[in-house]
Amino acid sequence: MHAWHTPRQFECGAAAGQQHIAVTDAIKKILPQLQAQIPPSVKLGIRGDRSKNIREAFQDIQFTMAATLGLVVLVIFLFLRISRPP
Repeated sequence: MHAWHTPRQFECGAAAGQQHIAVTDAIKKILPQLQAQIPPSVKLGIRGDRSKNIREAFQDIQFTMAATLGLVVLVIFLFLRISRPP
């Protein structure tokens, strides 16, 4: 009889009010230490890392806000120059 080993999964993540990116970075940091403490036949890995999407979304938001600010300043200066009599 063969002993079949089925993969086991557990999920951990940020609790309400915590930063997902900070939690993910902390988990990635301690993962090698945890792997060293368990038998070699057991493999730990990260699956379903949403921090990548959060980081990309944050960068998109920063770019959009900077572009919006630039456009607002441009429109204000154009309006002030047009509204002044020569």
